Amino acid sequence: MYNGDTRIFNGTVTNNGTAYNLIGMYVMFTVKRSKNDDDTNALIAKDVGPLSGSDAEAGKFTITLYPDDTQNIAAGSYYYDFQLVDPSTSPDTVTTLGAGLFIIEKGTTTRTSPLT
Repeated sequence: MYNGDTRIFNGTVTNNGTAYNLIGMYVMFTVKRSKNDDDTNALIAKDVGPLSGSDAEAGKFTITLYPDDTQNIAAGSYYYDFQLVDPSTSPDTVTTLGAGLFIIEKGTTTRTSPLT
């Protein structure tokens, strides 16, 4: 993605092809320079939840990155993951939904509104 852009991540969690009920759960999205960095040093850390409603019941979640989330991050390759947290268990059950490289490119336009 380009730094300073908006990006919407829509996900659906399934179990053997059936939608997984996410009501009461959390989804965490984290981007770091290194996988070894502490979460408190993450470049981006977004949490949604507790999830509720018909979308959550159908296994759906959305995480949105806004321009402020990435505008000051230098172009480069970083590490990301999405994790599902079920707080109804003790201890909380944490499942990685996806992970990989998060690539940020330098955008050309930096203004966020039209010139007048």
